[in-house]
Amino acid sequence: MKNKIIILLILLFVVGFLIRTFPIRTSFHYWDETVYLQHAEIIIGNIPEENFNEFHLRPPLIPILFALGYMLYHSVITSHMIVSLIASLGIIAVFLLARAMFKDERLAILASFIYTLNPLHIWLAHDLLVDAMLPTFLTFTILSAYIATKTENNRYYIISGLFLGLSILLKFTSLSFFPLILIILFLFSRHKTRNRYSFEYLLYILKSKNLWILLASCLIVLIPYFIYVQLKFGFFLQTFVNGYMIVNSDTPTDPYLFFTHFFEIFPPIFLFGILLLTIPFIKRGIPSEELMLITLVLISFLLLQTLVHKEMRFLLLILPFLSILSARGFFSIHSFIKNKNNKILITTVMCVAIVFSSYLMIEDIWQIKSIVSMDLFIDDWEPSVMKAALWIKNNTPSDTIIYNNYQYPPIAYYSERKVLLLPFNDVHGNIDKIMQQPGYVVVSSMAPPDREPNAEFLLNDNRFVLLETFVDQDETIYIFGYK
Repeated sequence: MKNKIIILLILLFVVGFLIRTFPIRTSFHYWDETVYLQHAEIIIGNIPEENFNEFHLRPPLIPILFALGYMLYHSVITSHMIVSLIASLGIIAVFLLARAMFKDERLAILASFIYTLNPLHIWLAHDLLVDAMLPTFLTFTILSAYIATKTENNRYYIISGLFLGLSILLKFTSLSFFPLILIILFLFSRHKTRNRYSFEYLLYILKSKNLWILLASCLIVLIPYFIYVQLKFGFFLQTFVNGYMIVNSDTPTDPYLFFTHFFEIFPPIFLFGILLLTIPFIKRGIPSEELMLITLVLISFLLLQTLVHKEMRFLLLILPFLSILSARGFFSIHSFIKNKNNKILITTVMCVAIVFSSYLMIEDIWQIKSIVSMDLFIDDWEPSVMKAALWIKNNTPSDTIIYNNYQYPPIAYYSERKVLLLPFNDVHGNIDKIMQQPGYVVVSSMAPPDREPNAEFLLNDNRFVLLETFVDQDETIYIFGYK
């Protein structure tokens, strides 16, 4: 690797890490984030498991990583650094995959450059969620599988399987990566038959010892977790089943969300590179490497489209492949330009356009403003739910019970108290049966209208006493005493 390329890659990684890390939010964290933070505290023994947990439906890897980080420095800052670091390693993973596929380090740097400046990835790397981290694990999984098929080196099949297992422990829906592995084996495995689309070739892939080596190494990662789930929940796949049921029982979102908001993940200037790629396709067809990337994008997109509940952050899975395809398209311009100075000019214009497009597409450019102003931490955001939880923490004994039916993860995490989740309905007529111990009831104005108990009922029932009310522009939190 040339020294200039190494320097550029290091620079991209450092810049990518900084803009994904700062400013660090040390104040309020919302629903999913506080579940993972709660799990990390339980793992290191700071909070009793019975206070509140969702181990029965949440993947374990991200809280394990947070807990390991807490051994070095126990702070939410550590959690943010872990997410941004792993998310930024995707920059290097994209470079390595692009270089392995197209043997061109300049193209690989451009792909990493596009990935580094992706607005949605920058945005989500500031949250304590798995979505910005998952593309890194997926890219290393695909990279190892690709190299394995080219070299027939079993070591890379093992590495690919290990990353696949880690991906599954990071997010259960990563089980869908397995078809992506089959695509790579289908396109690049060596077999005596000339017909790659024959049933004989498909059987060869499925019976291949390489595939079973990959699966075995994946299972090595998963088996300890399977044992834990079997002992705790009685069925080693129970958490996968629970997670699937929760996701698909959620309120359905717009079925066209991924289509109508696609530019949020891949701005027009980035997509322009992919459109340029169609020009050489018309002349020479689609080579295997480009076909692999296109197929990975389409299969992943279609699998995500089957979800009942959709969010744009789910599409970050396909970002590495889109980035490489876009870079490949931009580089195709060079074949039509003979003058070296013109090539430099066109490349410069492309890079400036990518930077400017990324800057404009970020919904709120506070990340950049904060770095420039040296305001590297956000510690003044305390919405009503956080204020309510901290009030409970500061004004109640440690063995206090909280009854709640909404916003329970942040209430449990910030109050450090035991939260009992109430049924969503049929509560009003069964108070004495459901709430058998004295404690506090916390209700939110954001709870669905049909969810019980609501504030109006509690205000008119003499078994409950309104103690505190916390209000912000979005939500009102009521704290009632109950005896």
